[in-house]
Amino acid sequence: MLAEQALDSLKKNVYQDSLAIVAYHWRTSIDTVTPEEVVDTRAELYDIEYQGRAEIFVDGNFHVEEEIPENFGKAFSEAIDYQKGFPPIYDLAISYRLNQDQSLVFVSIFATDTPPGPVRFFIAVAEDSVMIGIPPTRYDYVVRSLIPDPSGSPLNIAYAESLDTAFAFENRWNADKIHIIGFIQDLSSKHILQAAIGTKVE
Repeated sequence: MLAEQALDSLKKNVYQDSLAIVAYHWRTSIDTVTPEEVVDTRAELYDIEYQGRAEIFVDGNFHVEEEIPENFGKAFSEAIDYQKGFPPIYDLAISYRLNQDQSLVFVSIFATDTPPGPVRFFIAVAEDSVMIGIPPTRYDYVVRSLIPDPSGSPLNIAYAESLDTAFAFENRWNADKIHIIGFIQDLSSKHILQAAIGTKVE
């Protein structure tokens, strides 16, 4: 919980929309917010098991291991600043429309450099103000779904090529608390090559 609070503070007070956060929650008898197949797929990718604490990965492949809560902010910001020093391989733009029957995510990707090899594209549907536990604790950026599925979709574009596409999904959550976050990940290195926070359109 303290790790999540430190990240949330950095996002609100330092990085704003240049920092995208997604939080996968291990499922327990009182925690059913992140689908089991999503948790299993992401945990298998990182070869981790539940340890009763937050595991923080910056840009997918930088595992921040800090045990002292007072040092969380400094450790996280140093990792974020370091990773932000790498030039992005892709330009990525996300927008979305939430409808009662079927919601849509619009994606535009342009390769600004030569991709490292096979990569996959993911869209996370995340929700704020999720209350978990007794007494209840508030969590933000809680992943409710990965689109099109927990394994993502292959992205095969070369340097200077582009892709424009759209994904449909059923929004079963509070539209005012939803974030749509897209990210492109090299699963062999686990490096997230680019991410973007979606813009809601009417």
